[in-house]
Amino acid sequence: MHDRTGEPFAGLESLDALTLRESEEQFRHLAENIPGLCWVGDDKGRLIWANQQWHDMFDGTSAERGDASGVVHPEDLPVALALWDRMRSEGETAAVHLRMRGRDGAYRPYLSKAVPIRDAQGAISRWCGVQIDLSERRAHDRRQAVLRAFHDQSRDQSEPAAILTVLAKLLVEHMGIPHFLYGETVDGDPATLDAFHAAYGVQQNNPASRFSLIHAFGSLAERYSRSESRVVSDNTTLGRDADDPVQRAADLMGVRSSINVPIVKEGRPVAMIAVLDTVARHWTEDEIELAEELAERVWAALARARAEAALQERERHQAFVIDWSDRVRGETSPQAIMAQTLEWLGRHLGITRATYSESDASGRIFSILGEWRDEQVMSIAGTSFSLDDVGETVEREWIAGTIVRYDDVASDPRVEPDYVPAYLDTQIRAFVSVPLIENGRVRSALSVQHREARHWRDSEIQLLRDIAERTWVSLERARAQAELAERERHQAFLIDWSDRIRGEASPEAIMGVTLEWLGNHLGATRTTYAECDTTGRRFTVTGEWRDYAVSSIRGNSFFLENVGAAVDRDWTVGEVIRFDDVIRDGRLEQEATERYLGAQIAAFVSVPLVQGGAMRSALSIQQSEPRVWREGEIQLMRDIAERTWVALERARVQTALQERERNQAFLIAWSDKVRRETSPQAIIATTLEWLGQHLGITRATYSESDAEGRVFTVRGEWRNGVTSNLGSQVTLGSISASVDKEWVSGDLVCYDDVIGDPRVNEAAAKRYRETSIRAFISVPLVQDGQMRSILSVHDRNPRQWQASELQLMRDIAERAWVTLERAQAEAALQERERNQAFLIGWSDRIRARTNAREILGETLAALGEHLGVMRTNFAETTKGGQELCVLQEWTEGVLSATYERYPLAVLGQRLAAAHSSGLPVRVDDTASDPRFDETNKPLFDSLNIHAVLTLPMMRVGEIVGVLSVQSNTPRRWTDGEVDLVRDLADRTLAVLERAHSEERLAESEAQLSAFLENAPVAMHLKDGDGRYVRVNPEFARGVGRMREEVQGANADEVFPPRIAAEVKRLEALALAGEVASAEVAIGEILGDDSHVLSMVFPITGAGVARTGGFTLDLTERKRAEAALARSRETLYQTEKLSALGSLLAGVSHELNNPLSIVVAQAVMMERQSQGGELAERAQKIRKAADRCARIVQTFLAMARQKRPEREPVDLNAVAMAAYDLAEYGLRTDGIAATRELAPSLPTISADSDQLHQIIINLLVNA
Repeated sequence: MHDRTGEPFAGLESLDALTLRESEEQFRHLAENIPGLCWVGDDKGRLIWANQQWHDMFDGTSAERGDASGVVHPEDLPVALALWDRMRSEGETAAVHLRMRGRDGAYRPYLSKAVPIRDAQGAISRWCGVQIDLSERRAHDRRQAVLRAFHDQSRDQSEPAAILTVLAKLLVEHMGIPHFLYGETVDGDPATLDAFHAAYGVQQNNPASRFSLIHAFGSLAERYSRSESRVVSDNTTLGRDADDPVQRAADLMGVRSSINVPIVKEGRPVAMIAVLDTVARHWTEDEIELAEELAERVWAALARARAEAALQERERHQAFVIDWSDRVRGETSPQAIMAQTLEWLGRHLGITRATYSESDASGRIFSILGEWRDEQVMSIAGTSFSLDDVGETVEREWIAGTIVRYDDVASDPRVEPDYVPAYLDTQIRAFVSVPLIENGRVRSALSVQHREARHWRDSEIQLLRDIAERTWVSLERARAQAELAERERHQAFLIDWSDRIRGEASPEAIMGVTLEWLGNHLGATRTTYAECDTTGRRFTVTGEWRDYAVSSIRGNSFFLENVGAAVDRDWTVGEVIRFDDVIRDGRLEQEATERYLGAQIAAFVSVPLVQGGAMRSALSIQQSEPRVWREGEIQLMRDIAERTWVALERARVQTALQERERNQAFLIAWSDKVRRETSPQAIIATTLEWLGQHLGITRATYSESDAEGRVFTVRGEWRNGVTSNLGSQVTLGSISASVDKEWVSGDLVCYDDVIGDPRVNEAAAKRYRETSIRAFISVPLVQDGQMRSILSVHDRNPRQWQASELQLMRDIAERAWVTLERAQAEAALQERERNQAFLIGWSDRIRARTNAREILGETLAALGEHLGVMRTNFAETTKGGQELCVLQEWTEGVLSATYERYPLAVLGQRLAAAHSSGLPVRVDDTASDPRFDETNKPLFDSLNIHAVLTLPMMRVGEIVGVLSVQSNTPRRWTDGEVDLVRDLADRTLAVLERAHSEERLAESEAQLSAFLENAPVAMHLKDGDGRYVRVNPEFARGVGRMREEVQGANADEVFPPRIAAEVKRLEALALAGEVASAEVAIGEILGDDSHVLSMVFPITGAGVARTGGFTLDLTERKRAEAALARSRETLYQTEKLSALGSLLAGVSHELNNPLSIVVAQAVMMERQSQGGELAERAQKIRKAADRCARIVQTFLAMARQKRPEREPVDLNAVAMAAYDLAEYGLRTDGIAATRELAPSLPTISADSDQLHQIIINLLVNA
């Protein structure tokens, strides 16, 4: 045993065994109770004994095996091992600070010391060691350091948030705490609970999170003791519901463990702090004590700061009230007082907006009349709001006259969720409003607002109450003075205005002066004067003055049904109508409000004039923003309205008299002007121009209908500043039912404003707008119950037509139609005479023509020049009437044959159907004609056709041709022009058909002559009496006579009796309708053994010939048959060849004759079409027929039996003949043969037939 210095106890050597045992017992008792770990090891340091505390800590760890690596902190282990090695080698006593851990795995700071125990020889026999836990001492030191740091850093802070932020940062720095919460109430009232939250030392301002934390604090206060700290190591083991306020707040921050310390003063919990960690944590007693100590100290620091701030704020507010009072005391204008108050209040409190609002008569609609705002928020000056839109709690507090205070409307439960967006949209997050109650009704309110959540202090509330009371007193004084000044100002205005209009005689001038003076005097954005129609329900704005900030509504019309039921009711009884804010006023329906806002009317006053129980007119003043109209302004409006109507009535009487005299003079001058005109176009142009300029309108038109009286085309137009409608079409039924009804009945149609007139539907109103028509008068002409024409005047703006203007339109229309009828009758007569002269001249020009092409060209050119058009053409139908082929065309003086082909489908379905009807197709303008669409218009545009008159020519219900007249500009085809083209088309078709018939007859005759003259067989034609009408040279040669002798004779005069009888028999069969043939021996005519095949056939038609026939020479065939019979007794091979020769001879004779005809016809066609495409085809036919003839001749040569004889032979010619004969068989057998003949071979002496047979055998046997 050694003492603390490591020296042996004195006298130990003399103790006996008993003393030794007592000493050991004492050591063990001391070691077991020492506040630390005690152990004894052998000379190597291996554990021999340890006290219970050591075993409690290290049993089951590596220390139990003498291995320090599992218990000493990795950073401290190298130092500990090195020291231990030195101690054992040198036998030193040493101490070291180590971090060690036991079975719980938590490292703790220890002071570790070991001393050697030596034996009598001084050698180390054992080691004794002790480890003292330093955690408690260090915790105490750390706690004191935190408290000192908080005191030092918060001493100079005056804001609670800054003091709490200091504490939050210290907790992060010294305890590694990520979240810190502080909750506080006012005098222990849970309803006033507020919360502070810092994450990693930074204050958090999330409103949703703050609201959740306040609820969590409240729940904790109700659930647990208000005087004891609550420690949670892992809240996941508490089994709380997910919707529990405390658990929800913990989940929001990700918190697992916490220390919650209540702050209790005078027996009431007033605050609480919470130290939170995001992981499960075993809180030490030291940490709990530190949290409790900090709770007390932070409360003391906050109380000190609040006391100092309250004192400073009271002094600051007092100084502000004194300065503000001095500033507004000298102001006399309510607006200046309000502006000064709001600006000073906003800057003093550091808010983002201050407002002053007043209510309407109901006490529920408030208009914001004054505003000061920071640049970071939007303006709400001039807007209005209703108590229905602020929330039930706010409304209740306001009506009660209490101060309305909200620190955060987004999280305050008193504000219903449906109303929160309205506040946030206007950038109001926190506000205080002080209402003024008079006679039990809220009259006005002073409000301060902030765009962020803000805690309003009691001193600020008191300041607002003081300022509000003093402001209202100042405003009442200023308003009384202003009202007196306003009455004097209005009276002076009334006198000056009366003097100004007294000398005016024009109603327009009186109204213009009144509206302008009234608008400028009252500072309005628009003043208007509206007059109603005879129904007393529809009003048109006839007079207007406006500020440049608003658009014009002059000329617009409206119905009392559309202004709102309340306005309609008050207006009808003659009451003055006043609206300070159309949006907030509950008297207006939503649709009416939208119409006012669409016209930029937010506030207005209207004074109606009622005469004889009916509305006549109304004088109105309007504002584009909400405005509180004062009583003095309302009274001024009444006075001005009454005096204006008296002045207008006087001026209107004078103006009506002048207007009648002016219209009468116009009618006389116009009549004199058009009386001298003979052209309908000139009469229309003069009438429209004079009428338009006289009435000061924007357009005057004259329209005529089609044959059905349904489609009207604008034929004449005068316009000023609007687009042209000339040539456009209007169909009855496309306007509106009321307009159609009035038009068809022949009544004058008058519309002051088509927009809003119930007689005009929306679609029709849109069409009027697109053509710049807002007001119009139309006078229709009805003849025989059908609309014929319309005279109209249009204005691009709404216009109230005067009775004198309507009467003038009636007079002008009636006289114009009479004048036009006379002029049109004269023009129609002149046109008929001109067209008749044209037809006579055309007939004379084509009478001598026989060629169809020349006739057609002459007709197209004459028609084009006569009508003055761009193009005329003629087309025939092909492909069964499905295609048009343009045969000839005249275009601006040039005649050409185009042969352009167009399928009928390119005309479009409707235009093609019109052609198929057989009636004239008249298109005045392709751009507007309903029969044109995207299928056919591109074709006509590409051809520059904008007007067309087409006459389809029909035969048996089918189109056979089309005569077309085309114009490159829109053109109205007159009835006379249509009749002319119809007559010309009919005559042209008849002439063309006659010419075509003659041409076809001549062509047929030419073809027949060529056929007869060149046919290699005998041919003839006979009449019904059996006389030869026509024979060809071959027939004359066959009978041995001249053609002239045969033609005109009958069979008896040409043939011997036997032959003549057979010919007559055959002819009788042909006349009976049969085709008859027979072999006839004619040797007695020629004196030899000649035979012929005579074929006779009937001929139908209107010609002279009734029968025709062919005579084929059979002599050679007969002779071949005889030769074949004589050779039958030869050798077997010779018999076969003879039989083949006989057959070939017969076939060759039969083929040779038709081939001769084919060759002859091909030669004829080649001559007739020399130089054309047909000539080339005829040449190919002739060559193919020649080749066939050569093959036939080869057959004949092979079959012919004669005695071999030598003669000059072209060997190449013989080889080619043999190749031609064998070529087909070789080709069908898939054998390819090549001809390689030496050119310019000399002739040889040989038998050509035998050479031919040799070459054939070589080719067949190869």
